[in-house]
Amino acid sequence: MAATMTCAGAATSQTPPPPTTVNNTQVQLGDIFSQQTLNVVDQTGPTTLNTISTGNSVSGAVINSRLDLTSLQSMQGDTRATTTINGTGSIGDGVTVITESAANSGDASAQNADMNATVTQSVTGSNVLADTVIAAPAGSLTSGANVDSNAIGNTQSYGVDFGTATTSTTQTNGAVTQATMDATIQSMPATTTFTASAIGNNVSADGTNSTQVATVNQTMTGARTQASLFVGSGNAWDATGASTAVANNASVNNAGGSLDTSATQANTAYVRADATVASYEFGTLNAMAFGAGNSSQAGEQGPLLNFDNTQTTTGGVEVFSTVNGTTGFDANASAIAVGNTTTGYACGDCQASMSINNSQTNSDGVSATATVNIAGQARGMTGTATATGNSATFFVTKPTH
Repeated sequence: MAATMTCAGAATSQTPPPPTTVNNTQVQLGDIFSQQTLNVVDQTGPTTLNTISTGNSVSGAVINSRLDLTSLQSMQGDTRATTTINGTGSIGDGVTVITESAANSGDASAQNADMNATVTQSVTGSNVLADTVIAAPAGSLTSGANVDSNAIGNTQSYGVDFGTATTSTTQTNGAVTQATMDATIQSMPATTTFTASAIGNNVSADGTNSTQVATVNQTMTGARTQASLFVGSGNAWDATGASTAVANNASVNNAGGSLDTSATQANTAYVRADATVASYEFGTLNAMAFGAGNSSQAGEQGPLLNFDNTQTTTGGVEVFSTVNGTTGFDANASAIAVGNTTTGYACGDCQASMSINNSQTNSDGVSATATVNIAGQARGMTGTATATGNSATFFVTKPTH
């Protein structure tokens, strides 16, 4: 279910245009499923596949007219997207694959105008899944590849330019939210990037030449938020595999006026991110994995940042990254796991001030494991494993940072 609205009005100094009012209600009761299968013998041109499943979607934008938005989205079925490539020869001269599953999605923006928005999103279905499989054990790539598998329960974005935005977002997700990537390609002679990302709830807001008041409430109660990735090759020149799993994520950034942000995040889901990259012969192999129960950020390039942050997580976080190789040059594995993490920053050259009220509670284990296995000879190996229960960073920096 999708809704789109765009409105542009002519502004005058004497009489401003009337506000644009949007009342949106979307309820999806059944399952949403998209699937693609590509069987390739020998492809000489580019290969591009987009497999998208969305339960509810709404988009609204105004210019020179105030936006008053009330939106309710409820996804009560499962959401799943699956992409499969079977290859025996070359699977493409440049491969781009996007597999994306989103239960509820919304975005709202205002230019030369103010915005008032109240958004409620809920997922009560059992699963939000994105799966990508490339099975080419005797196949090859002629050039590079970018392959993404993304699963997200609720996502809402806001944008305001030359205005004031007052937003309130409430997100609840009770579904398993999982992204998988499984790619086996015999020969990868160019730069290749594979990603798997699973996010239970997400809010992003950006303001330029504006003032923002943003309230975010996120609750993740599904059994797990998981991103799993495997990339295997006989010969890989420069291969990167990255997995990211975050139960609740919120990012609010502003430039111009003040920023007042309140974020409340609660997670009971098990969070797991794992990435394995393997090749017999290799130039560079990178495996990166990041997992967090709750993550929030508030950034201000203006006079004032007020940031109230409350985070609780009880589900446990486990992160694994592994590189396997026999003969090659550089192998790097990075695993970062955190129960709760938050960052607040303000612009030093703007003579900004910050007021921070932070509370973080993690009630379960957090673990990070990085492994590099080289059976033969390699030039360099790097391993990084970082596990943190609660992390809070607040600083004043230059505008370019």
